[in-house]
Amino acid sequence: MEPLKMTVKTANEVYAALQNVDTYPHLLKGEDGKEKVVNLPYKLSGKARWNFTKATNRLRAHDADFTKNRDDIIKEVSGGTGIIQQTDTVKMQELTRKVEELLAQEVDTSGILRVSVKDLNLGPESPIPVAVLSLLTPILDDSEEPIS
Repeated sequence: MEPLKMTVKTANEVYAALQNVDTYPHLLKGEDGKEKVVNLPYKLSGKARWNFTKATNRLRAHDADFTKNRDDIIKEVSGGTGIIQQTDTVKMQELTRKVEELLAQEVDTSGILRVSVKDLNLGPESPIPVAVLSLLTPILDDSEEPIS
């Protein structure tokens, strides 16, 4: 299996997706007959939860670095004020170019392990949304059949 390679942009997307694989809302009928929404955990394997935890911790640091670097770029382009007028097309283009360059940089993914799609236990008991799965793709291993 090839080593993980991610740009800052991809790392930010994966980090955001990891924030959405804890619980999901589920409608239950209480003993009083009233319906209520409860949050249920996804039925991930222990291995998947642990690898997601390690990835979250690693990518949190990259997210913090990105935020600091982006803020530094804004200060630089704005001449230290932190404010760029939308009508200043030259500065806005410079800001866009520099942030795009930042997002294209590769990040260190050491310590981030791929998670087998099979370990996600996809199905009714673990209804991870397609949008979240799509963003998690860079750290997923789909070499095994995910659903029986």
